[in-house]
Amino acid sequence: MKELLEFIIKGIVNKPEEAEIKENTVKVAAEDMGTVIGREGKIIKSIRELVRVWAVKNNVPVNFELLEAEGV
Repeated sequence: MKELLEFIIKGIVNKPEEAEIKENTVKVAAEDMGTVIGREGKIIKSIRELVRVWAVKNNVPVNFELLEAEGV
């Protein structure tokens, strides 16, 4: 799951070097929060759905939280 999230998140943000994906958290720069969330939350919902499909296929429970990177 981590590799999938890294591929998606780092591909859409302006500062991929500040994106950090850990077990249950995804941290991005403050200016990238809007990009990841999208209008009315459509992008983050789509990302969650893709991860959910991966989890079902691999029979793995999954849940992650989106956080703003500190010190920005």
